[in-house]
Amino acid sequence: IVNHSKVSDYILGLPRYFVINYHDALLPRYAGMYATSWALLNQEKEHGITWHIATEKIDSGDILKQVSFSVSENETVLTLNLKCFEAAKESFSPLIDELATNQYRPISQDIHKRTYYGLYQKPTHNGWLNWHDSAENIERLFRALNFGDYPNALSTLKISFEAQIYLVEKLRFSTRASHKPAGTLVNITSDELHVATPTGKVIMSRFKTIQGHYCDVQTVVKKHQLQKGMKLFSPEPSLQVKFQTLSTELSRYEPFWIKDLSSLEPAT
Repeated sequence: IVNHSKVSDYILGLPRYFVINYHDALLPRYAGMYATSWALLNQEKEHGITWHIATEKIDSGDILKQVSFSVSENETVLTLNLKCFEAAKESFSPLIDELATNQYRPISQDIHKRTYYGLYQKPTHNGWLNWHDSAENIERLFRALNFGDYPNALSTLKISFEAQIYLVEKLRFSTRASHKPAGTLVNITSDELHVATPTGKVIMSRFKTIQGHYCDVQTVVKKHQLQKGMKLFSPEPSLQVKFQTLSTELSRYEPFWIKDLSSLEPAT
């Protein structure tokens, strides 16, 4: 259950019957990692969980039990993960009963319906805010990357003011047209920034520095002298592709460097 490393063939061969794995999607679709985030990005209306037999090929063994449920319009990856946990918990006891009484019925996966998302696969332009995208897509990206206080190694929604990067912690959108060019800061209130997109406005109300410190809107406004009518930074398409490519390539080394750098001690 929530095992982030591939189980060896030796371990798979140890049990008398088989190894069982929990997966947070309705296999054969969304095999791999971060299934709930990808489901939100793909605008799925239904999601679920699967208990299946673990085999040499990741998330491809026979299905023992599945539970499906609807995806809410305002679902975040945090709330969708919680739905998966609850469904897994409720279906675990019946699964054990079926195994104990030899009433389980394995179902082979249809390989032609399989979709797979790798551990190092990243969302479009690795979470950088693209003001030329629709307000709906930006808000959906925010929800798909909002893990709450849980560890997030997939990506984060990012914005830059004067070359200083912030993570967007609170965001909503309005379909009310602003009639301003994309990326224009159309309004500043005591606790909100309103930014124009081609389909409406994106409204941000809380940020966090890349060092992990929370900051409110007024702190950001004063520090970077933000004014109504300013055009906010949005990476060029070529830069967006570069960010996504680099993050995909480099993220495989991230666990090593986090462990290595966190164990350093200052020299005397």
